[in-house]
Amino acid sequence: MSSTLFRRAALAIAVLGLLAAIYPGYRYYRYFMTHVSTDDAYVDGTLALVSARVEGTVSAVYVEDNWTVAEGDLLVTLDPRDYEVRVQQARAQLDRARQTVEEQYAQVSSAEAGLQLAQSQLKQARADFERAKQLKDSGVVSGQYYDQAEIA
Repeated sequence: MSSTLFRRAALAIAVLGLLAAIYPGYRYYRYFMTHVSTDDAYVDGTLALVSARVEGTVSAVYVEDNWTVAEGDLLVTLDPRDYEVRVQQARAQLDRARQTVEEQYAQVSSAEAGLQLAQSQLKQARADFERAKQLKDSGVVSGQYYDQAEIA
């Protein structure tokens, strides 16, 4: 009976020892899966270059060396002030362009008003010329008056 009790105790200690070794073994396995070691200091590995789509000042970094990252993980945060300045510059350029367009519309309106004035002056000059021609034919006005109306 003592041999059966001894066997059970030894089995229980072995099972507990095995269970106790699983966690450190798992940690050891994870460590060596993510860290490279060598005796001759020669490492053959894959380098992945990371390049930015946009330039800017980095304000926060969310990863460290040798961390495993997945596609879509946030790596860094850029300072938004640079982009805010660019947006303000673009808005200022847009405002200047709008002002230029408004100035051109004002110039068109001014030219149309000038055209209407010239047309009315032409109409008046034609009427004066016709009147001066009739008066000259009647002999009421001098040739000088007629010449001035013709030139106008």
